[in-house]
Amino acid sequence: MTVALPGGRERAWHEAYHAAALCIAGMVPKCARTDFPHDGAAGSVEIDWGEGGFRDPAAAKAVLVAVVIGGMTEGRDGWEWENWPIDRRKMAEGAGGDAVKARELIEHFEMDQVDWCHVLWQASRLGRRQDFRRLAVLIANELERVEVLHAQDLRDLMAQGREAAAA
Repeated sequence: MTVALPGGRERAWHEAYHAAALCIAGMVPKCARTDFPHDGAAGSVEIDWGEGGFRDPAAAKAVLVAVVIGGMTEGRDGWEWENWPIDRRKMAEGAGGDAVKARELIEHFEMDQVDWCHVLWQASRLGRRQDFRRLAVLIANELERVEVLHAQDLRDLMAQGREAAAA
């Protein structure tokens, strides 16, 4: 079986959705990249967990929303309340890693199906927000151009998005 690698635009949008969701949640990532950073990954977003680290349930839920919304760029297959516990085999091909990460967070924080439904609802709601979409477009366009964005680059794009909204 031959597997085609995702193109630059696909990688940019996928990682941009992860990064924009984290930025909107106040958790600006350390780095967002689409340069095949390690085996099996076409891109990645390095999370800055902040003071409480990964032990903070509120931060974990924000990260989980970011994982889900990025995974949804590959298609909505598997990102449904019925997919419980999360089964990566039910996900679109490019969302398998996101499914694994989502399941790890859910298991670590002992979330239940109700929590899962709430996360799916939050991700869907976030995807309809204009400020989120504006920021995701800015990040995706920049990731297509340079492939690696650091926290300050993301903050600059956030400011650019706020300025555009105010104009």
